[in-house]
Amino acid sequence: MKKLLIFAVGMVVGAAVGTVVTVLCYQKEKEKNKVTWKPEDHNGTLSMSEEELTDYYIQQLKDMGHVVISQNLEDEYEEEDIYSEQLTDDICPVEPNPEPYEVPSHIFGNQEFYESIVLLYFNDDVMTDANYEFVDDWQRHIGSIDLASREGSVYVRNEVENVDYEICIQKDSYKHAVEGEDDDLGDMAD
Repeated sequence: MKKLLIFAVGMVVGAAVGTVVTVLCYQKEKEKNKVTWKPEDHNGTLSMSEEELTDYYIQQLKDMGHVVISQNLEDEYEEEDIYSEQLTDDICPVEPNPEPYEVPSHIFGNQEFYESIVLLYFNDDVMTDANYEFVDDWQRHIGSIDLASREGSVYVRNEVENVDYEICIQKDSYKHAVEGEDDDLGDMAD
């Protein structure tokens, strides 16, 4: 009878220890696979960590076609508190990108306070506005984009000038298309 009692007590203790270990392992696994997007109790909003929220908004900006350059400001301003009262009056806007860059057509002209300008590029490396007036130093406005090998339209944003440029690439030369002169065909002419 003593052996039967020891056996029964061993079974009960074994079941209790097994249950406790299972619950602890389950909780550990649940914590490891924790979902970061979880509904809050108020208004059904989602909560994310600050880093996840930053990554989310940066990705949304990239999806909309914006160029995002991130800087780690913690190294430079470790001891400064950016939320202190003394800095609230000195907040500066983000500096514009100094180099013009190509943008997709769906975001051309959608920037508030930006002017939209149409330019014509001819295959003899001449750039004019829509009224066929020459644009001097046009590389300064649109950057170093290779237009000679392109077709159709190219869209360029210049943040320094607050201008979006649509460059319509013409297959013809300026001399022939605008001035009506025949292109010099050289030795190929009969």
